[in-house]
Amino acid sequence: MIKRIAKAAFSMLLLAAASAAHAAYPEKPINLYVPFTPGGTSDIIARMIAEHLGKVWGQTVVVQSKPGAGGTIATTQLMRAEPDGYTLLLTSSGTAVINPHLYRKPPYDSNTDFIHVMLLADLPFVLVVDQKNPISTLAEYLTKAKAKPGTVTLGSAGIGSHQYLAAQQFVAAAHINANLIPYKGTPQQQVDLYGGTLDSMMDNTVTEIPLIKKGTVKPLAITSAKRIPQLPDVPTFGEAGVKGFESTPWYGLAAPKGTPPDVVSKLQAEIAKFLSEPETRKKLEDLGMVLVASTTADARQRIEAENKQFNDIITRLGIELQ
Repeated sequence: MIKRIAKAAFSMLLLAAASAAHAAYPEKPINLYVPFTPGGTSDIIARMIAEHLGKVWGQTVVVQSKPGAGGTIATTQLMRAEPDGYTLLLTSSGTAVINPHLYRKPPYDSNTDFIHVMLLADLPFVLVVDQKNPISTLAEYLTKAKAKPGTVTLGSAGIGSHQYLAAQQFVAAAHINANLIPYKGTPQQQVDLYGGTLDSMMDNTVTEIPLIKKGTVKPLAITSAKRIPQLPDVPTFGEAGVKGFESTPWYGLAAPKGTPPDVVSKLQAEIAKFLSEPETRKKLEDLGMVLVASTTADARQRIEAENKQFNDIITRLGIELQ
């Protein structure tokens, strides 16, 4: 009896100690992995979050760029990290829900291997044509594509990228036969678009909004469910006649599986508060982002749905990376 009481008391002591430790989080520097090279959009948003958390919590948040294998290297390192809240990942739709379906032996399962603390922001794609192109609406684009099957060219990032998959989704939903051309990078796409050898390209809003505002390119439709504040006159694909097509990339924050719930809640609450600040919103919206600041539950629900969606698309297209 005495042993049972002593054991119960010891267990309660351990729980109390763990709870106190979590309440004091963070007590040391936090590492925030970014799975891409410095200077990009993901790096910018990571450094903004790191600066804010450092100020309010009094602990350094170290942003570490870990590029390679389309984000897989950083993501697998997160999976192996201690689940204590001191290692986090600036994740994306590409790393979380597309990459695992591109490999015969997926390096991770984003539904089970991580805690998705929250979604931070959406970055829709926009279909654009050169300003010299006589086409100015999606309806005109579809009319041409249907009149001359296989002749309209559509550029995107490389095979397996979110841009490429979005282009494939669009073509299927619109019931057109377009000539999809995957590129290694945006600069060559732009050269071909401006030079007239490429009819159109599916690109992210971060890159295209400045060009749209300068009049360099014309936007035909945007892949988000709703119009975005930065391009209020650009219709969604659904509004423009392609029903059922929506494909919106996003950035989020992930932690290793097993990270204490109170630590996850503290991270989500503080970052959501930061994203709601007018100055933060303006900076990120000026980059072409649409702020989300989701709950942990909403992030999990969306990621589970997108995992199924992209598994179906990638399987249908027969894409597999070695």
